[in-house]
Amino acid sequence: MTDIEDQIVVLRNYLDTAEQEVKSLKGGRKASSARSRKALMELKRGSHELRKSVMQFQRDLPTKSKPKADPIEVVEEDLPPPPELKREESEASVKPKTVRKPRAKKQIAKTK
Repeated sequence: MTDIEDQIVVLRNYLDTAEQEVKSLKGGRKASSARSRKALMELKRGSHELRKSVMQFQRDLPTKSKPKADPIEVVEEDLPPPPELKREESEASVKPKTVRKPRAKKQIAKTK
C-alpha cells in the first residue's frame, strides 16, 4: 500500500472510534465525550496530513510538455503610402441654433 492509502485506513479507524464513542455518549456515558472529541481531533489532523500528501503526490507526477510552436516568419512588404484625405465643403445650409424662451409661470388665483 502507498502512504496515501495507509493514511486513509488510519482515518477510517478514527472515524469508527468516534462513532462508537458518540453511541456510548448517547447511552449516558459522560466519559465518552472526551474520547470522541479526541478521535475527531485526530481525524482532523489526519485529514490535513492526507491533503498535504495528495498535493505532494500530484506535484511529483510527470507533466506533459506541449510541443513548441514553429516560429512565425515576419515578411515585410513594400506598401504604398496611405492616401491623403481632404475634406470637401458641402453646399448644404447650416441651420442656426434657436434659443428657447423660458415659459411663463402660471399664477395661481387666490380665492377667499
